[in-house]
Amino acid sequence: MKKPTKKTKKRSIEEAAMKKPKKKSEGGIEESTMTFLDSSGVKDPRDVLDDKLSYLESVHVASMASDSPTMPTWKMCEAIFEIFRECSTLELTMASYQLLVELNKRYPRVYVASSGKVVVVEEAWSPFVCGVEGGGLIDSSSFLLLAQDVAQALSKMESQSLGMRCLGDMFLFQYLVKVLEGDLLPRYAVYKETSDWFMVKESLINALWVSPRVPRLTYKNLVKSCLSIISSLSHHHSESSHQHQQIADNLSSKTVHDCGAALSIAVMTQLEDTSFAVQKFLSMIMEVDVMKKEADSQGYVSRAEGSGSSLLETILDVLTYDKDLLSPFLQVFSIPRWKLDMVLQYFSKYCKRSSVRTRRSNEVDDGTFEGVLKCFSNATDTKAMVRKMSTEVAQLLLSHAFQAYLFLHRDNKNTAKSDDNGGEKSLLHICKSMISAFKNIRTNEHVDMTQFEKGALFLASKILSRNE
Repeated sequence: MKKPTKKTKKRSIEEAAMKKPKKKSEGGIEESTMTFLDSSGVKDPRDVLDDKLSYLESVHVASMASDSPTMPTWKMCEAIFEIFRECSTLELTMASYQLLVELNKRYPRVYVASSGKVVVVEEAWSPFVCGVEGGGLIDSSSFLLLAQDVAQALSKMESQSLGMRCLGDMFLFQYLVKVLEGDLLPRYAVYKETSDWFMVKESLINALWVSPRVPRLTYKNLVKSCLSIISSLSHHHSESSHQHQQIADNLSSKTVHDCGAALSIAVMTQLEDTSFAVQKFLSMIMEVDVMKKEADSQGYVSRAEGSGSSLLETILDVLTYDKDLLSPFLQVFSIPRWKLDMVLQYFSKYCKRSSVRTRRSNEVDDGTFEGVLKCFSNATDTKAMVRKMSTEVAQLLLSHAFQAYLFLHRDNKNTAKSDDNGGEKSLLHICKSMISAFKNIRTNEHVDMTQFEKGALFLASKILSRNE
């Protein structure tokens, strides 16, 4: 059998997205929808559970697995979303989550047509609502409340104590981020080809969070909640391996269907998935900020649209004010590009810039890791930096910047078409400067180094010795 070409796949997505449900199948499942919605509180709980699982299966068959699958109606999608948000049992939550994710992939609301233009399928259902009230739908305020609920639950409870409600909230957050990503990626792809800011401006994530219409306090509270979630997950991550072993040992004396054990395993799995979802959410907003800045430089952004701080600036404000978040946040946040940008901008607040520029001075150094390391190149400058930001913070930031730099260097090396001798020389120079910076920091006062910081120094030394 011939594999479908990229063009064929794209055409099939367009046809699926625009295809109207057949009346016969639509009517049957619509009746099931109404029956399920009206049966709440009437039947035995087990019967209601079975009915809802059967309903989810019937929608899956009609929309995904039949000979002629059809796009589900709004009412059907809202019913699935209602089941999902009820979060009554682990089985129902996971089944409805999986179905919503599959439907989002099979019937994308936004896609790139074969002509290269972005197409928005207006009749496709979305869990988000912008600017108007909608029953059960998500807007900026409800998304903020969701993030706050997850952050509060994670900060106050141990992993094994997190209940069904918190698990459901984590699933919901992950699903909403997938929807936002599915809405943004096609627009991003077209923007890269055309620099058409209007398509990005119309994205859900811009309308909900980047637009100046969003109150700045709401925006900042969301950022605080996201940073709190990531920071809390550093604690849960450290205990998860021990708990995995405990649960595995306990399962030998329990049945496989033990709800408590199943819930504990599901929670620990979702902690990591939630961490990735929060990081992806933040990275999407930062990506939109970059595109917006590019469009603004070309005159495509109005003065009103261009007002307000970027997400990166807001994150730095929060981390500078609450230094207890700094270490756990950097420990968990794993996207090298944005981590390096955050650390460099954090340092930029403290690195003094020479008021005199010479022809030989390099302005690019101000925004590079190499430029930051120059602030620790001698005892005098190092002492000034440590006085401003403390030894602990300086060592922490340098180590995380070095880690992110190495990841980016590896990625650049893997994608390079030819040997990059300049890149290797730059790496060796960074390693030398890194070791020198720590020596200068350590001469000022005696402070213990964390294992992570020791590992960064060891790696820098190993790279140098390997190339001698």
